[in-house]
Amino acid sequence: MTDSRGVVLVVEDEPAIADLLRMYLSREGFQVLVEADGQEALTAVTDHRPSCILLDVGLPGMDGIETTAHVRASEEQNNPTPIIAMTAHALTGDIERCFSCGMDDFISKPVKPKVLFDKVEYWLRPF
Repeated sequence: MTDSRGVVLVVEDEPAIADLLRMYLSREGFQVLVEADGQEALTAVTDHRPSCILLDVGLPGMDGIETTAHVRASEEQNNPTPIIAMTAHALTGDIERCFSCGMDDFISKPVKPKVLFDKVEYWLRPF
């Protein structure tokens, strides 16, 4: 599954939020995969090698922190997939937790389309 703008994996357990993110990103030309939990996300990462992951921190079961740890443990260190946390709890301690587990960035909920595009495009730019 490829697209000129990249493949974005959205991991979000709230269907309405997942649909909204899919719509926003699809309109901008991204191929979007949506999974509802951490275990499904790990399978999607293995099967589809997304360009970027938007990961809800507060998933039931395997949360975003644990999911990130599994993704980081399974990938090549010189080619990590950008992981952007999505959280309604954007307090300093929560943000530090996201960074300390290996996430690259975060977006506060509710997600604003411009912030979403800016963050995804930043992480998908050529280095």
